[in-house]
Amino acid sequence: MACYPGPVPEFSVIIPARNEAAYLPGTLRALERQTLAPAEVIVVDNASRDQTAQIARSWGAQVLSCPEGGVARARQLGLDTARSSWVATTDADSLPAPGWLAAYAQAALLAGGYPEVEAYEDVILGQNLARLGEIGYVPRALVETSARRLDRGVGPFLIQHLRNLTGHTRGYFGDDRLPPPEH
Repeated sequence: MACYPGPVPEFSVIIPARNEAAYLPGTLRALERQTLAPAEVIVVDNASRDQTAQIARSWGAQVLSCPEGGVARARQLGLDTARSSWVATTDADSLPAPGWLAAYAQAALLAGGYPEVEAYEDVILGQNLARLGEIGYVPRALVETSARRLDRGVGPFLIQHLRNLTGHTRGYFGDDRLPPPEH
């Protein structure tokens, strides 16, 4: 177990998911193997048409339904519902290494904690966090993810990331086919 500079925090882990029945068991298995066990695992089902919700329940995860399209909306619902004061998110096709949560806990406690932020697409979230102060790189906190993001080719993959970097995050989970949200 890692050495912590204070009390070990409890984590809620949020997993936004849409049609992830093929990948979700691997992610949930990886969370079971954490050296710092999450206090709760919340899978936010984003209008899946497969067995995503049933699989999550069978692994003991709390399942929330988010019928409104978009990974950011699903992640935010999970954050709003989480009971722990510390929250980590991962994708449903990612495989966090066994020390993933422990590394986050150690880094966060050494840095004095993380500021409160709303959940947005990962790239935008990173940019917003960077504006709040210095961010440290924690290699032990990385996760493996599937290469399926490249299924449509390198071009569409790069275009989506360019859209993310410029603040145009519509397109995840097919939310580019929905009307824009009303403000």
